[in-house]
Amino acid sequence: MEDIFYCFECNYKARTKEKPFLKDILNNFTKDEITGFVLFVNNNMYSLQFHIGLYFETDTIREKFDQWLVKYYPNKSLKPNIRAVDLIKSANVISVRDETDIDIAVTPYGNAIFLFAEQNTLEQDFPQYQPVKPVKSKIFLSHSSLDKKTIVQPIFNYLQSRQLPVWLDKYEIDYGDNIYQKVSEGIQNAEFAIFVLTENFLASKWASEELSSLTDLIFNNYSIVIVDMENETLIPKIISARKYMKWDNGNCLPAISDTIKRKLNI
Repeated sequence: MEDIFYCFECNYKARTKEKPFLKDILNNFTKDEITGFVLFVNNNMYSLQFHIGLYFETDTIREKFDQWLVKYYPNKSLKPNIRAVDLIKSANVISVRDETDIDIAVTPYGNAIFLFAEQNTLEQDFPQYQPVKPVKSKIFLSHSSLDKKTIVQPIFNYLQSRQLPVWLDKYEIDYGDNIYQKVSEGIQNAEFAIFVLTENFLASKWASEELSSLTDLIFNNYSIVIVDMENETLIPKIISARKYMKWDNGNCLPAISDTIKRKLNI
């Protein structure tokens, strides 16, 4: 007789959250309808996997399950192109009979089936294992992309070496991201602004919009302007009325860092 098999991928690292789904299957389908309910647990620490396999008595029962799944668990979907024979080769295999089996097998702590604890449990018990997260970027680096290599990247690298959290599009915007939205988020979260003022900056419509969006930081003295221009008479009045730094081949870098630390009390 041909097997009628479905596979679902579950979350090994947060497996107890899967228990309501697993128990609902048991409570809504009899053992004569779903003739096999199997947990497949792969404890390879570099590729932790948790799948469930369901064996149906008939296609009529399988179609009944499809309708139930769409109605009650619309966000759950099959794990396609996974064969039971391959799961068996790479996992601990546990046959489930009832809810008690689920409670015994699926626990937040490591056991004979799941060798490793859930992520939250592990990190609560051993805080030293929590993943390091980047500090929220507070410093917005406004510039023309034409100046990125010669001025902007050296500023960014220097401030990174001083452990100052800088927002730079190169590192904050990924392929497929909405550029305007990501830049707007960077501006909205900024507590300090650095403007790299060059002829390229003044010719950039995008840079001009950033300047307009960050005027509050300018007027509240939470900004620095780095100027690298031959004709400084072209500097906008909103900037020329304030003391600015000259790029001077990067000699201003220590002053930039010191000013930010003082202004933000870092």
